[in-house]
Amino acid sequence: MSSIPELGLTPDHDLGAVHTLPDFRAIIEASPMTLADREMLAEQAEAMIDGLYVHLLQKRAMYGIDPAQRLRLLRRRLPQMSDAQFHAELLRIFTELRDLHTNYILPSPYQGPFVFLGILLEQHWDADEPRWMVSKVWNGLTGDPHLVPGAELTHWNGSPMALAVARNAEEVLAVLDAWNIPRNNRTQVAA
Repeated sequence: MSSIPELGLTPDHDLGAVHTLPDFRAIIEASPMTLADREMLAEQAEAMIDGLYVHLLQKRAMYGIDPAQRLRLLRRRLPQMSDAQFHAELLRIFTELRDLHTNYILPSPYQGPFVFLGILLEQHWDADEPRWMVSKVWNGLTGDPHLVPGAELTHWNGSPMALAVARNAEEVLAVLDAWNIPRNNRTQVAA
């Protein structure tokens, strides 16, 4: 795997503050929402979706989703969830609505122009099973000695890779549906 180059950022990059993965994790873990704040936020989201969202019946019928029920279940699981898990679940619930007018905006310190891990993943097949491998590393960005070219990723955020890839595809499709981008133009937008 030594033929795969490590990539680096030039000193004049325009990315703003660049944090390694461990630094970013430390930043978000330093100021989590309290359990009471998360309960209040989930309650307010449920009240909004269940009581005010006029397209709820349409979204249930079109996409087979029940965001109000998911929010009730989220409230029951709150004590066992980390702050990051809570925000990720809220994002999934709102993204599934496929409605650009109904968004969940992450609180600080999650906000920013973008986040990337500094790796490029590529899928390959082994005996008819999909596998994902790190093919490139942007030098100095990962902060994790295990994320090197040739490393195989089996899980993403605790989910098997195939499930994580499917979830990500659903989220991308939800955004593309909300933007009303025709299916024949989606490859150019998603790439």
